[in-house]
Amino acid sequence: MSIPPAEHVADAFDLGRPTGPMRAHRYGSSETWRLETVSGAFLVKRLWTGEDPSWRPALEAAMVFEGACTAAGVSMPTPVWPVDAAFGCAARLPEDGVVRVYPWLEHRTVEVTDDLAEWLGTTLARLHRTAPISGSTPEPEWYGIFPAARWGAWLREGIVQGRPWAAVLKERLPDVLRASRWVAEAFGVTGHYVRTHRDVLPANVLITAHGPVLVDFDTAGPDSAPLETATATLVFALRGGAEPDRDQVGRTLAAYEREGGQPLPPREDLLARRLGMKLGTLSERLDKTLGHAPAGSWDLGKADLRAAQQLEEIPVLLHTLRRWSSLFTSSSMSQGVRLSRLRGVATDDHRGAHPWAHD
Repeated sequence: MSIPPAEHVADAFDLGRPTGPMRAHRYGSSETWRLETVSGAFLVKRLWTGEDPSWRPALEAAMVFEGACTAAGVSMPTPVWPVDAAFGCAARLPEDGVVRVYPWLEHRTVEVTDDLAEWLGTTLARLHRTAPISGSTPEPEWYGIFPAARWGAWLREGIVQGRPWAAVLKERLPDVLRASRWVAEAFGVTGHYVRTHRDVLPANVLITAHGPVLVDFDTAGPDSAPLETATATLVFALRGGAEPDRDQVGRTLAAYEREGGQPLPPREDLLARRLGMKLGTLSERLDKTLGHAPAGSWDLGKADLRAAQQLEEIPVLLHTLRRWSSLFTSSSMSQGVRLSRLRGVATDDHRGAHPWAHD
């Protein structure tokens, strides 16, 4: 896939004359580059090439939500608007697809020693009050929930192709279906649905001279506020350890409530979203290794092996997430009482490092 000419991007967004070609920055789900012009440095992100995908309306809605979050006080970059928008803040280049642009932020990535508890709780609360959803329950599209027939189809094709994960999926299929039911039921009963970021992870936080900044709103959409809060709090509290940092959990939830977030319900399935995210990533690996989706930046050999490992880990992960849910006390308790309870939560013999809990 070709790199868009720097001149085309600069003209589309009125950025001034480029001082050199664009340089590759990061290739996760999308390609990004650094562009330098006489007016400054910019991050360029290609959304897609060719015809508009079926998920363009969801991206347009995500852009609207992104703008609303700026007004709500979320610490985030402000996009550059194109001269002639294809939609939202995106421009269509002559032969190089659809792109969007942000001013470049000088930054570093999140490190284990960064204390982000206060920032995280405040940010989640601001996200969740921006666009509440009333009425019918939205679809759990971010939760990796698939019917048994879909998993059966993956299994059959995996056997035909001789994928390394096929034998493991055959053995673990009952566990996968049980996990899927747990995730679906949690989403259906926990409630408090909102439009939100949906990918609040350390990888989407930049540490700048002015503090942490949340990036990559392109997958924003409907979700359950309590389940997103619990998942994000867990992921940040797990950095560098096999068990969540109870102090960070408590301070994150306290900041969330101080900023107006609703106390989390005391449910055993409060961390089901974390398992749903893993099922979603697993399904993506299966599709890519089977050739149903472009590989992009993925190493398919590693994806095959990682899918097998994830399938093996499902029972332990389900048990671990049930246990960790006890950390998320909810009530109008003061921060001090909450922290004392968190420090008193007992652990059991399953506290060993769990690789799927971190990636």
